[in-house]
Amino acid sequence: MAINKPFRFFDRATGDVIKGVTVVTYDQKGFEVDRGVSNSKGVAHTTSEENHRVVFSYPGKKTITRTYGSAYTKQYMDNNPDYVAQPENPTSTPDATNTNNSSETTNTVNIMTKQFIVKDEFGSPISGAHVYTSSTNGTITDTSGKATLNVQAGDSIIFSHLSFKAQQYPVSNVPGTITLSTNVNAMDEVVITAPKKKTNWFKPVGVGLAFMLLISMGNKPKKATL
Repeated sequence: MAINKPFRFFDRATGDVIKGVTVVTYDQKGFEVDRGVSNSKGVAHTTSEENHRVVFSYPGKKTITRTYGSAYTKQYMDNNPDYVAQPENPTSTPDATNTNNSSETTNTVNIMTKQFIVKDEFGSPISGAHVYTSSTNGTITDTSGKATLNVQAGDSIIFSHLSFKAQQYPVSNVPGTITLSTNVNAMDEVVITAPKKKTNWFKPVGVGLAFMLLISMGNKPKKATL
């Protein structure tokens, strides 16, 4: 069942609300479901389901990854000068709306944010290309061929599109611009049919009939003269 949930973001050091925090939810296959950005009051809304993942990110702050249904409504963002995203310990950020004091199991693997531009062999951006990792995190390129993806060390990143050949790179050696070549096997079959020549069946019949009439008129018997 889909849930529309608000989140409010605070700077842990100052207590101030944070405007511009990006909230992205992903389904179990790693595809983006919804996203939102916090407003001047530090509030952002997204819609997802309980078992989906939600990622909170802001430049210069530690990125937080949570399970959507159990993510705290209040999120406190820590400074992160190294720009390396790590999940926070949720037990250190109690939420007034959470009355059972339950804790989540967090992943301590480092998460990095990567940006890509996907193009074809002619340099044109590819919209709707799937960009995902071996850990099932994924997204889709926009109309400019751009995509942003949170990845883990040791992941492989796959770039795919129905009309192009898929490519795969390790996180440690992935370029910022990806060029996909056309998948000729995915092209539609084209059948060329020559137009049929129309036969006029009445033309030879008409000529033959006229010829027979002329012959019959020439052989018409003459009247005898007495």
